[in-house]
Amino acid sequence: MKKDIEQLDKDASENLKRIWGEYKIENKTNQTDFAEQMHMTQGCFSSYISGINPIGLRMLVKFSDALKCNPSDIRTELKDRV
Repeated sequence: MKKDIEQLDKDASENLKRIWGEYKIENKTNQTDFAEQMHMTQGCFSSYISGINPIGLRMLVKFSDALKCNPSDIRTELKDRV
């Protein structure tokens, strides 16, 4: 069954939230400091992990670099492409 785009965005947001949760514990950081590192506000970062803003390609690359993960860990539909 093929997922629609909206569901893929929700899944990506949930994956980002999970990866972020692990990262913040391992690196003893918080949303404000991480957002600053990403050159965005805490509110903007929060909108990505809460699913308000969809994670496009540019942000996917930035998040995966900063969180030290594979882009397909966030957007699982890319697993066979990355």
